[in-house]
Amino acid sequence: MDMKVYAEFKTLPNGQEFRKKTLIQIGSSTKLIGSAILINPGSAEPIRDINQDSDTVKKFYLDNHNINISDVDLARWKLFKADHTMLRLIKIFNGSYISRETKLEGIIQLFNCSYYKEQSLNKARDKLLTRQDCIFGEHELLSNAPVYFGWGDEGKYGVVNNIAEEIFKNYDLSLTPIYSEEFLENTFYHPTYINRSYNSNAKTQNLLNNFYEALHRV
Repeated sequence: MDMKVYAEFKTLPNGQEFRKKTLIQIGSSTKLIGSAILINPGSAEPIRDINQDSDTVKKFYLDNHNINISDVDLARWKLFKADHTMLRLIKIFNGSYISRETKLEGIIQLFNCSYYKEQSLNKARDKLLTRQDCIFGEHELLSNAPVYFGWGDEGKYGVVNNIAEEIFKNYDLSLTPIYSEEFLENTFYHPTYINRSYNSNAKTQNLLNNFYEALHRV
């Protein structure tokens, strides 16, 4: 699969890393496929500066969000190596888990409730409890396509609950009409849980089928 991952990335003097907007491009198209919001950035590492790929990021934001490119700080963007979560996310979007695999061409936006780049959720929790200055704030980027909410119980009941609920409250549910307006009534399975349970959990299959239908409806 021809895939590239681009992300806005920042490192503080103390070494703490933040990954903000992430774009997973499949093929060469810059069309927006859809978005996903998870908990926190995991193990994906930057490979190099964005360099010649900056035109891809510019085209994506101009074509899909009509954003003035001067508002996108390309100096902070890096090309990233994909992690397991990103690969599992693609399988959710292309229907692989439900034997309905469809070839994807375009870009999946990946966001998180927190921008702290930390593979260990326990360590991320500690940071979130002490600092809240790097949270999700791009509601306007969710207005053009379906969104997969995959923050799991950590977003539903845990330390990022207030962030997750605010994101959900400000989202136009008509774009992904598989979710109940009542936040706690929804299932927000993380891609890692999907990967473990898709063969044995009827709720997982139902969620995957419903999201696939919402994403690929004509």
